[in-house]
Amino acid sequence: MEAERLIKEVVGRLGWELVVISHDLFRLECPAAGERGILVRIDPAGYVSAAIVPVAKVPREPRRASALYERLLQLNHQILMARFCIDDDLDVILAVDHPLQDLDASELQAALELLEHYCLVHVEALESMARAPA
Repeated sequence: MEAERLIKEVVGRLGWELVVISHDLFRLECPAAGERGILVRIDPAGYVSAAIVPVAKVPREPRRASALYERLLQLNHQILMARFCIDDDLDVILAVDHPLQDLDASELQAALELLEHYCLVHVEALESMARAPA
């Protein structure tokens, strides 16, 4: 598959470790993501999706959760290509999706490097917000 070859090529170029989970799901070990890693999925709908899961856990206490939600919305207006979102388990996710059509190595590399960059710049503060006392 072309997308799988492209992912392997880019990960090799970045010097990151690649773990093949299945033919369409990969785990990338990059220094910025630490133990979280980056999950990459080839979506049958024609996209490559990459995500750092979890970035943080949404607190159950409403005031703390509200402050975190507000910060995530602010960041989503500031960052490019990627977005912070929240899954059903209240995990904060940093994700990027890119259409497979005409995807080249430089675009995929830029997307993965942006995830790494945003992780370095924002994750520690988001984790602190999520853990801060009410």
